[in-house]
Order: sequence, then C-alpha cells, then structure tokens
Amino acid sequence: MDRKRVESTTTYAAVVLLSILGPLSVLAVADGAFGWDLLDENWESVAWFVIGATAVTIVCCAVVSAMLNVSLMAESMAKIAEKLDRDS
Repeated sequence: MDRKRVESTTTYAAVVLLSILGPLSVLAVADGAFGWDLLDENWESVAWFVIGATAVTIVCCAVVSAMLNVSLMAESMAKIAEKLDRDS
C-alpha cells in the first residue's frame, strides 16, 4: 500500500467534499433561518441526509489522513534515531 498516495487521495477528497458542503450548508441554514422552503419536505430530508453523510465522509477522510501522517512521522523519527545511534 502506497501510504503517501492514500493520504493525498483522502486529503483531496476531503477538500473537494468541503467545497461542496460549505455552500450547501450555508444554503440549508439560510433556508431554515428565513423560512424560504426551497425544497419539498421529502427532498429537504434527502438534502439533510446528503449533508450529514458528506460531513461524516469528510471526518473519515481527515482521520485516515491524520493516521497515515502519524505513521509516516513515526517512521521518519525511527530513521533519525537509528542514524543518530550509529553516529554516536
């Protein structure tokens, strides 16, 4: 498994989903605050589901990215420690 590729893919996916979720969330909040009734009640439920599912996916992408970065940092620190141990 190429961890750097997985990390960059999850980061890219999170950025794309955030760029979609941002305007949709603002529109949904404005719809509720001003009572615009942009969608029928059934479609509004679907829209909230899509917003929630997108938010969960973004959190999952962020967690995967963080876990992979921690793993890469641990490997780098181990290599540095080995080098310092050999040099001393």
